[in-house]
Amino acid sequence: MTDMAGSSRTWDGATGRLDIEMLKSYIDFIVPVHYLAGPPGMVDGMVKILSGAGARDIRVEQFAGY
Repeated sequence: MTDMAGSSRTWDGATGRLDIEMLKSYIDFIVPVHYLAGPPGMVDGMVKILSGAGARDIRVEQFAGY
């Protein structure tokens, strides 16, 4: 959740933008395969984060215009 101030519903999960520190609390970067799908900007950003954290096998599918 990136905008709690704009939400009228409760949220018990993580808040804020995805970054390396948030991801480290949820995933192991050295697992065999990371799959990413989404808009090109998000996918490109996540590839940079995962690569920088040591991920070796990243597979992507980018889609836009939805």
